[in-house]
Amino acid sequence: MRAEDLFEAIGQMDDRFVEEGREAPAVKKMTWKKALAAAAALAIVAGLGIWAVPKITPKPAGGYIEKHVPAPELNGDIPEIYRVPHWEDMRDVQRYVSLSFDGKEYVTKLILVHAENVGAELGAGTFAGQDNYTDEIHTLEGRVFEVKGVNTEAAVCAEFPDELGRAYAYINAMYTPATLGQFIDDLNLRETLSTGLVYVKRGAEPDVVYEDIGTEMVWQQLLSDAALANEPEANPGPAVLSISANIDLLGYHNHTITLTEDGYLWTNLLESGKYFFIGREKVQAFVKEVTENHQGYIYIYDDAGEPVPEAGEESRVAETGVEEGVTVVQTAPAE
Repeated sequence: MRAEDLFEAIGQMDDRFVEEGREAPAVKKMTWKKALAAAAALAIVAGLGIWAVPKITPKPAGGYIEKHVPAPELNGDIPEIYRVPHWEDMRDVQRYVSLSFDGKEYVTKLILVHAENVGAELGAGTFAGQDNYTDEIHTLEGRVFEVKGVNTEAAVCAEFPDELGRAYAYINAMYTPATLGQFIDDLNLRETLSTGLVYVKRGAEPDVVYEDIGTEMVWQQLLSDAALANEPEANPGPAVLSISANIDLLGYHNHTITLTEDGYLWTNLLESGKYFFIGREKVQAFVKEVTENHQGYIYIYDDAGEPVPEAGEESRVAETGVEEGVTVVQTAPAE
């Protein structure tokens, strides 16, 4: 299975939400509450992490290492029919997907904010959730708190009456900073942002994956100009490189910082896109630094039962030439 095949996956399902004895409800018109819930759900399944120890074939001269990585293990088989959970079968944090506070609408991240990161109490807010079977809107009052170091324009945390002492993150999906500097400050990104794998795009060919690109390099080369304006209406060109980005404090894992061929940096952290024009030169310089000074891998995701090459049965990826600016890459047997 190639890396891009994993984008077909949609994450894990909780068996208690699979109710084979009940019929699914009729399709209903999506309300604004459900739309907010959908935005939160998209964030939850935005990426899949690979946490297993991979098997690596030796590095060939002048090419990439093929790295066999076990496919993610799902928590049981995905059921053929997904049953929408009933209201009474859920906890409050699952029922009440939205929070109204101080004139803003927040959506749940379904993540507990640790007590040491819960700040001052801000006041009372109104949770709202919609019963998928009856369309009835339920509301509930709860206490709202700061997330330490994070501007309340971007995110808060809230406590349910039946879970006193436990605060869950709610984010403002419509949060739009004016500048890169404001984005960094409002989310305290110097303290909260971490980055992971870097994927260099190669058109129809599999991405080349780089594992050793430190977060500090991202700061120095891509996030150093705080004055860059956010351009919400931008329409950037094709991506040339994507960086896995995390804000663990707010439940963001494997979201992206993406560079485009026409010079934009954009990210989907906090759901809505933030677009900053850093210039073609910076994009090209970062790509060059990554590709020329770090080891690249071709990830091969092995399905369950698919044979993995034994030691000595090396496979090699060799660059065979360049035609009209496109590098031709093919597999070759070991010598």
